Amino acid sequence: MSEQMPPIPARELAKRAGVPASVLSFFEDQFAQIRSVKTSAGDGYRPRDAALIAGLAHALYVEGRPMREVQNAARSAERDSLVARGAEILGLSLEKERHDAAAPVPPDAQVLRRSAAPILSDPPDAPAKAEILNELIVCVRILSEARERDEHAANRPR
Repeated sequence: MSEQMPPIPARELAKRAGVPASVLSFFEDQFAQIRSVKTSAGDGYRPRDAALIAGLAHALYVEGRPMREVQNAARSAERDSLVARGAEILGLSLEKERHDAAAPVPPDAQVLRRSAAPILSDPPDAPAKAEILNELIVCVRILSEARERDEHAANRPR
């Protein structure tokens, strides 16, 4: 049984990938596949996620590909080539890593989405809350339309 590689600290990853640390959190927001891992040493990334980040950075900043194209590539079969390119840049060997995103988390780590609470199961009142949220969204749209009509009427010559 092979040991799992430890998470790569965020600062080290940013340095090795050649991007500012703020780009790591931007990538986390833009690419749902990337998750930081909280460890006792701070934020870090699983080797596979780190390789994806390095591959994305290379595609965007070195190859000059547009963000939309890179986002589509990360969601398609091209994702593996982005990961392979990133692993090459970082000098990682990912053969031992599991291929799926559900790889076990180290016991001292807790996976969190940036700016969000830990992922928990839906509470029993989630459908009621979703219905309330939908009603609020409709109300906001109605208010926005009313404001636009008022602004349009105020700008009309008399």
